Amino acid sequence: ATDTAKETDEVRMTVEVELGQSLDAATEVFERLESAALNLEGVESVESFYQEGGGSITVRLPEASERPPGLTAGRARTVVRDAARGLKGVEVREAEAAGTGGGDGEAGGGMAAMLGQGPGEVVISGPDTRQMERLASDLRELIDSIPEIGQAWVRGRVGQDEIRVTPDPVALAGWGLTPDQVLPSLSLLRREGVTLRVGWTLPDGREIPLTMRRKEDGGGLAGSDIESLRLATPAGVVPVGALATARVMPPPPTILHHNGRRELSVYYRLADSAPSSGPARRSLDDRIQTGVREVHRPTGYTIEARGIDESTSWFKKALVPMLLLLFAVLAITFESLTMPVLVLLAVPLTVLGATWALVFSGMPADVMALVGVVALLGLTVNPAILLVDRMQRRVLTGSWTAGAAALAAVRERTRPVLMTTCTTLAGLWPLALST
Repeated sequence: ATDTAKETDEVRMTVEVELGQSLDAATEVFERLESAALNLEGVESVESFYQEGGGSITVRLPEASERPPGLTAGRARTVVRDAARGLKGVEVREAEAAGTGGGDGEAGGGMAAMLGQGPGEVVISGPDTRQMERLASDLRELIDSIPEIGQAWVRGRVGQDEIRVTPDPVALAGWGLTPDQVLPSLSLLRREGVTLRVGWTLPDGREIPLTMRRKEDGGGLAGSDIESLRLATPAGVVPVGALATARVMPPPPTILHHNGRRELSVYYRLADSAPSSGPARRSLDDRIQTGVREVHRPTGYTIEARGIDESTSWFKKALVPMLLLLFAVLAITFESLTMPVLVLLAVPLTVLGATWALVFSGMPADVMALVGVVALLGLTVNPAILLVDRMQRRVLTGSWTAGAAALAAVRERTRPVLMTTCTTLAGLWPLALST
């Protein structure tokens, strides 16, 4: 696409914060990102929406003609990413277009993937998750090293460490306790705390609920913290460590199975300066494929690169069924198998005209152009239906030959066809303008 079509007045990015962090920690992250974006000269506004696990930040830019030199959407993305680079557990990437996401949003699936706007994907398959994670890290660094790559990331988020508390049945029996009696005391260690049964009563009689929480020091919990917790029992105060053992466990990995094998995906997006078509784009795809093939893979592991353009295969799969469905509808309408053929003769002419239009305008034959071709097929079939229908009516009267009926239909329906064409162009012309 052209530079004008690529440029945008709004940059929206998704920010992921390490799981288990408080809202205050997320606030510090977003304040830092907002400050970096606001320091850019010419930025109109910066908005953010976030919660404990992350959120989104939107940077609004003025019109292209009113921006200071050097202020572009790519520059804004780079500044925000650089600001997050020194923050532990924080990942920033370009957000999907509104309404185009699907699933968990990692893959850019749903409508975005179907229309070819999703990221490129490299799929790693193998028996061991840890080894696949190491391969994914190597692939991410390799893809990031390509200048035309805007960003690369691994699917899935790192979970929070777990603390496993194992009760000692002998110790519990010795103190005359059950696990159900010990469990409520551990609720105090949760970030949500424990809500007291009795709240704070105001002078006017209203009662404010009280919640007891532990003090957050930013270092997280350790097994010793739980074992040192005191528990009141009928026999006296007992440390939890005398009744159970606590161990910090690594976060459980997210495992995706496909055809009985584990899979892990590395996604990447091209930078704004990357070529969108032509020999330069093919050369870029070849470099990515070559880099993926050169990564060392142990026995039993496979790495498959699925390029960004592979999602356009939906057009090839849908074209033939679409034409067959159109032929069936026309055959039922005209009660003939030959008349629909005359109508569908407009299809190759439409594709030819669309091709020349892309050549003259210098636009690439990307996925959005294919979507336009599909819409154009439905529009150009309508005039052909008008002409064929009028021709059929005259032939059925028995006093017209096929050639004479065709010429008469063209003379009579030319004006309505031109009128509908003009109204269609006027209605769709705003979609052709770059905004």
